[in-house]
Amino acid sequence: MTPGIPPRMPPEHPARVAARELTAYLRGTMPGLEDRKRVAGWLALIGAPDPRGFYGRDAARRVALLGFVPVVPRYWDARKPNAKAEWLEWVQESASVDVPRAAQWRKLITDSQG
Repeated sequence: MTPGIPPRMPPEHPARVAARELTAYLRGTMPGLEDRKRVAGWLALIGAPDPRGFYGRDAARRVALLGFVPVVPRYWDARKPNAKAEWLEWVQESASVDVPRAAQWRKLITDSQG
């Protein structure tokens, strides 16, 4: 699926606003130092609820579906040993179809490998 705005969703839909705010917030905070209660609120609004406020792979994918290049997930499901490899594959696939934001996706690939 091509990252971008889902069909029939107005540009300022509350989920898109929350995804934009969450992404900006995470870019400005160090992993592990984020306000998880605040993150939990955004996660609920974007449709990836986690009452613990853990921004993981599913939330990052939801951010992309709402039209934004996400930040690297900060929490990984320990029960899924291939989660990071699957994430990187998804990021590379997404980057290949979103040419206008190629630089942002390349940065996400680099960040994901670190």
